Amino acid sequence: MFWPVIEDLEGTPKPPVGYQEPIYFSEPPRSVGTFQRRALLIGINGYSQNPLDGCLNDVHAFHRVLTKHYGFFPSDTTIITDHTPQLPTRANILRALWELARDTEENDCLVVYYAGHGTRYSGSVYSRAPAVQEDVVDAICPIDRGTIANGEMVMDISSRDFDAVLSEVRANVTVVLDCCHGGTFIDVLSCRKGKIRYTNSLPAMGRTLFQVPPVLPAVLHNASRVFLSACTWYEIALECRVDRGNETHGVFTQGLLDALELDIDHTMTYEDLMSQIGPLPSQTPVIRGNGITSRLWDVPRAIAK
Repeated sequence: MFWPVIEDLEGTPKPPVGYQEPIYFSEPPRSVGTFQRRALLIGINGYSQNPLDGCLNDVHAFHRVLTKHYGFFPSDTTIITDHTPQLPTRANILRALWELARDTEENDCLVVYYAGHGTRYSGSVYSRAPAVQEDVVDAICPIDRGTIANGEMVMDISSRDFDAVLSEVRANVTVVLDCCHGGTFIDVLSCRKGKIRYTNSLPAMGRTLFQVPPVLPAVLHNASRVFLSACTWYEIALECRVDRGNETHGVFTQGLLDALELDIDHTMTYEDLMSQIGPLPSQTPVIRGNGITSRLWDVPRAIAK
């Protein structure tokens, strides 16, 4: 049984108030030769600075959709949040990604979902070298970012880190990011409706990041790559309180969940999904990659009937 670990005064683990255990459909038998679907779901509320409210709700809601509606086995889904025994540190997140890269095979489906803070590193800020002045590196922010471990500062997980992992993955990959990597200062000041999933970059990381040239990821065989982002680089990703259930969710994730409810016959493509989500208040979701016309999560025809 999975539930976020919270200890009472006697040290006994118990679920948080209001947490509901997901209800799963019975797992159908695996067929020899069929591909597997795996998922890594990461959510972080408990940052030491600028904590968030809705990321864990997002993870559990998305988890329910994948398992109940799309046939993902709970045993093939890894959840990492600040309420799980394995905390969403940089080391744990990267270790989970590399384990998935090792365990997935060609034609498998891998979904990576992240809800938390994002940030951006600009070559024009952190380097005087003309060759990297225009370079921009996006990053997600682990819960231990900026702390000291083994005498060194813990850095964010950059798009270059993701590229290094993806270059080793033979499976079809979908990455969903409910965070933002930019937004203007005016945008941040004018937001009063909910928290923003963006935080400032780490100067120490910025100074070292652009000293090493990026390595372009290799797409193995005919594997597809699809990236869904909460907003464009100059916008902000917001949280909001949802009337149904009175829960806080990311605006993008709530739009995603609402759109997935319409995929009754399991024939929706990634392009269809983004069309259903459409522009959101203060942010415009973005899709890119070479597999945007394929069916969501590579759902097999047996489920799509």
